[in-house]
Amino acid sequence: MKQILKLFPEVVYTKILDVDIKPYIDPLKELVWNDSGHLNNRLTVSSASQDLYIFENPTFKPLGDVIMNEFNLFKDDVLNYDANDFIFTTSWGTRTEPLQDSEWHNHHNCLYSGIFYMQVAKDTGNLLLQDFNKKNLSLTPSSYNEYNSVSWQIEPQEKMLVLFPSHLYHKIGRNMNKAIARYSIAFNFMPIGDMGKGDSKLVLDL
Repeated sequence: MKQILKLFPEVVYTKILDVDIKPYIDPLKELVWNDSGHLNNRLTVSSASQDLYIFENPTFKPLGDVIMNEFNLFKDDVLNYDANDFIFTTSWGTRTEPLQDSEWHNHHNCLYSGIFYMQVAKDTGNLLLQDFNKKNLSLTPSSYNEYNSVSWQIEPQEKMLVLFPSHLYHKIGRNMNKAIARYSIAFNFMPIGDMGKGDSKLVLDL
């Protein structure tokens, strides 16, 4: 009998949420934004809001509650982390103007991260995910799937929620749409309460 085990996978979760985003679009655009970065004399890097805790803002808190409820379903029903509650550690807006993208990065001091897409259109830039672990050999498969891929792309849609492990490297793809800036909200999660056991036990109360 043949059995294929998906051992030690990187679990990425996507879902289109049933939520009205209209009340949040203008307040998101009106946030104070950090200046975009430059690389090789090109205005290239997408902007982040100066406010890193927007889900604590009464305007955005209802949206944060919807996202946290969905994350709780994911962590309880998929990951079986139902013994711990999670909190947002940070939450911020991202803006990607035409011809902008971001650098490869991951997130520290958190366990899971997420993105919620507010304004996207065709060619405004995919979410790129990458496994940078070194491999002894690099083979080219006849077709790519989740077993043999070291990179993956997700095409954003309005109201799409994406959840992924915080250590997973990712970037915003180039916005090739000449007319529309891409807006999203990013956030990080951290578990609280009792974790581990024995000499590795930790009680975290944030």
